[in-house]
Amino acid sequence: MSAHRLGRVLALALVAGVLVPGAIGSAGAVVVDRLVFYNNSGFDGNNPAINAADDGAIATDKTALLPGQTATFANVTSYVLGLNGLMVDIAGAVGGVTAADFSFRAGTTADPAAWAAAPAPSATAVRNLGGGVNRVTVTWNDFALVDTWLQATVLATAATGLAAPDVFYFGNLIGETGDDASALAVTAADATAIDSNAATPAAVDNPYDIDRDGDVDGADAGIARQHAGQTLPLFEAPVPGTGSRPIPEPGTLALLAFGLAGFGVLRRRRR
Repeated sequence: MSAHRLGRVLALALVAGVLVPGAIGSAGAVVVDRLVFYNNSGFDGNNPAINAADDGAIATDKTALLPGQTATFANVTSYVLGLNGLMVDIAGAVGGVTAADFSFRAGTTADPAAWAAAPAPSATAVRNLGGGVNRVTVTWNDFALVDTWLQATVLATAATGLAAPDVFYFGNLIGETGDDASALAVTAADATAIDSNAATPAAVDNPYDIDRDGDVDGADAGIARQHAGQTLPLFEAPVPGTGSRPIPEPGTLALLAFGLAGFGVLRRRRR
């Protein structure tokens, strides 16, 4: 089981009171998932408003870049409207989370410290997923964040319930198909690859559906050709307060500790 999946399982167990009763109160809430989705696309009914239909537009092939990790195409979307939707799943008590409970920076260099403040989100909403998990959805206007990296920080506030900030990254490079693992650059090869992989319908994780309308066709290839020459650097995400060495997610560490503690309590009771 991956650390990410184990963290989510333990988080749900904690919230349900299966492991250590009362532990959430002392430990605070924890982030169990970070997602990017294609807002206002064919996968959410072309609706820019935040609602449950957005779950169908989640980029299932993309993962957040975490501190200590090196960026890859798996952290970057090619959506023509840019980065216009994020979701953060938080286990534990979450109050009225707003944009003020986040910090966003954006940039096109390999040094996040040099990035500027990102455009302000257009909307934020919280939805209960059940099992003690709340999904915080944040959206931006279309085209507000294109061909750029976005650093998202969920702040440790009374509303989020986090004990420490949670930092992650997603990128966008319109027209990129992931044809070169060593670099992110839109070239004629991307358009050619799109032409060679026409598909109807196309799933949400199809790398050639640039406009995310559920089809791979000439329109997608045309977008790639229009954006030829655009690049985005790959970089190692810095670890706050340490060197660049990868470390486990804070939430995962806390959950593992509570899980082990709960296991010990159960063993002592059985004796």
